[in-house]
Parts: sequence; C-alpha cells; structure tokens
Amino acid sequence: MGIQAFEIKLRGSEPVVLMSKSELESWEETLDILSSPEEVKALKEARKETKLYSEADVKKMLGLK
Repeated sequence: MGIQAFEIKLRGSEPVVLMSKSELESWEETLDILSSPEEVKALKEARKETKLYSEADVKKMLGLK
C-alpha cells in the first residue's frame, strides 16, 4: 500500500496534509537517517555488499523446479 495522505485547503491559509501518525513517524525516521552522513554512508556500503539472486537461482538453490 502506498502513502495515504489527504490535502486540506483552507481559505486564506496554506494547504495542510493529513496522514496517519505511523506514516508521519516513518517519514521522520527516514529524514533522520538521511540527514546523517554516517548513516547514508553505511546504507551505501551495505547496498554494495548486497548480492541479488534471480528467481531461477533461488529455485535452484532450494532444489525447486
């Protein structure tokens, strides 16, 4: 499921966005991580070290057809 948010336009005011508390907390956590150079570096390193497998490779490793 994607982000569920609603834009509310009030007369004479800037529009506001309504979203669930958990969605807001998720965005806050993401912003916190991305604002830390050390965290971003760790994420980039982890991504480099990640090995991807095709569906066929996984089936082969598991002994499936």
